Amino acid sequence: MRKRPRDGPAEWLTTKISGDWEALQKAGKAVENLASYSASFSESVESAATTVDATWDGNAATSAQGYFTKLSTAISAQVEPLKEMAAEINRFASTAYHLSTAMSNALQTLLDWAAMAVIEWAAAEASALTGVGIFATAALVAAAAATTAKVIAEWGLLVEKFNAAYVALEAIAGVGFGVVAVIESADMPSLPTATYDHPGA
Repeated sequence: MRKRPRDGPAEWLTTKISGDWEALQKAGKAVENLASYSASFSESVESAATTVDATWDGNAATSAQGYFTKLSTAISAQVEPLKEMAAEINRFASTAYHLSTAMSNALQTLLDWAAMAVIEWAAAEASALTGVGIFATAALVAAAAATTAKVIAEWGLLVEKFNAAYVALEAIAGVGFGVVAVIESADMPSLPTATYDHPGA
């Protein structure tokens, strides 16, 4: 599992923007495990019912076989929707992670350039006040202006990255909501609510 960067304010800020993708990863893994468990459970129920049916005849056997076949089918039908949900959760978590990393790097670069611009503008102002020379002052102003332009450009890139990632997250979320709708609909069969009732018991 990826670890969340916690080194500085840039990482902290981007984490607040991109969300808790570590928790999403854990949720995705939990749903994956549930899908695996459901698949194994369905196979176990089917296998047990088949084994018993081979040595058991009569109305009770027929009733038991029908019940456990229905139970196995219902559990099995839940596996694929659960797998799909886990995949979408993992995709969302991965995209959020990459958003966090990209924005952290871009923001750190932006802060670095901004710090340089502040220093260069301060140097240019000091040069003008001390009368070092018009050419030296002009050179410092030019350097400060160039650095400021880089800050503006980096800000534009940061906004572009955020917008692109936001669109990607919205798209994944849309698919995820669709999976949730499937799980909440009749496409996700309900498990039998009644326990097995032996006809002669």
